[in-house]
Amino acid sequence: MLAPRLPFVSGWRAWSGVVALLLTLLLLHLFARYHDYRTFLAQPVQRLDATVIKQYEKTGAKGRYTVLLLQSPQATFYTTSREALKNLSGRTLSLSLLTKEIAFMDYLDRFYAPAFDLTLHPEETRWGDRVRDGVAVQHPEPLMRELYAALYFARPLNQELRTGVTHLGIAHLIALSGFHLGLLGAIIVGLLSPLYRFVQARYFPYRNRLFDLGMLSAALLFGYLIFTDTPPSLVRAYGMLAVGLFMLWRHLHVLNFGLLFVTLLLLVAIMPSLLLSIGFWLSAAGVFFIFLVVRHVKVGVWKMVLVLHLLLFLLMLPVVHLIFEPFTPYQLLSIPLSLVFVLFYPVSMGLHLAGFGGVMDGMLTALFTLPVTATPLTTPEWFAALYALACLLAMRFRAAFFAAVLLATGFLLYALFF
Repeated sequence: MLAPRLPFVSGWRAWSGVVALLLTLLLLHLFARYHDYRTFLAQPVQRLDATVIKQYEKTGAKGRYTVLLLQSPQATFYTTSREALKNLSGRTLSLSLLTKEIAFMDYLDRFYAPAFDLTLHPEETRWGDRVRDGVAVQHPEPLMRELYAALYFARPLNQELRTGVTHLGIAHLIALSGFHLGLLGAIIVGLLSPLYRFVQARYFPYRNRLFDLGMLSAALLFGYLIFTDTPPSLVRAYGMLAVGLFMLWRHLHVLNFGLLFVTLLLLVAIMPSLLLSIGFWLSAAGVFFIFLVVRHVKVGVWKMVLVLHLLLFLLMLPVVHLIFEPFTPYQLLSIPLSLVFVLFYPVSMGLHLAGFGGVMDGMLTALFTLPVTATPLTTPEWFAALYALACLLAMRFRAAFFAAVLLATGFLLYALFF
């Protein structure tokens, strides 16, 4: 008989100690980052090597210009160029950057600074580039190349694809997060399980198969996290996975709000820039609502899959529209599309490995280019405060959970009919 799982942290003194330790770690990291910031600003012109993360065109009062989002060891920043530039995504540049008037909070996240004397480094072929090129070559349409670069490698979306994703309400499917890590982990465990069973039966029948395979998949997923350049939503998801595995090992409760709170505080303490990441906090909100649904809805596994997708869409809607305005009725498609994605994601990977990654391009192009007109929708501050109160109370009270669901449903009906 299994021993009962222990509470995560017990007593206000233990909680005070954990929070004080993590806040101290956060302050130390902020102090270190502020020192880096002062050093960065000490030279009015910095000569940097940086990789182009995103590139797009804009039109202003003085005509068209190119916007570049660059990442260097020192910082992540935007700059612009009036020159007609070819597609430089993924390429490395040397440039001179003017560092005056950069605020510390912008330095933590990403800032704009003028640059000049851009020099393109010779193109180097790396293993990761071969993988990305192997996916891209299977898609004649640029839109599909952008889609799979975002879906597999956490590359930023261009404006056309970002608009399509927003209109369909499926940003959570395209931006790598815990959903993708969970699917990848399940694929790894499923593929390795038969081999592990065979070896386990002969050499170590006393081992826990799921825990061992979970640890192995966590190691492989860490490599994937590094390969994708640690996007914030994926960092949050991996942090949850690592803490969850540790708690399973120590026989502690896993599905609780304390785990989420401490994991978020730990990740922010280690990487203070996450404080300013919208993707990170939206991802955290998604996990919070998953915990609420699992806590208060008691149905079978298959019904839970459907209920979870439906309630997550509803509960996230007021949160998303605190930040993003565009709304279309097509966003209701995100519920069935999220269910289909569970099959689409591993199948699309298999097709790419077999060299047939483009077989669904026509269908996907039609989906992402639907003629849709979005209307602005913003969550009112008074409603946001009431909704936040209901959600917080729902951690303890079932009635508050259903009140939050009713509020979210009312918000959806308002968006659809008023």
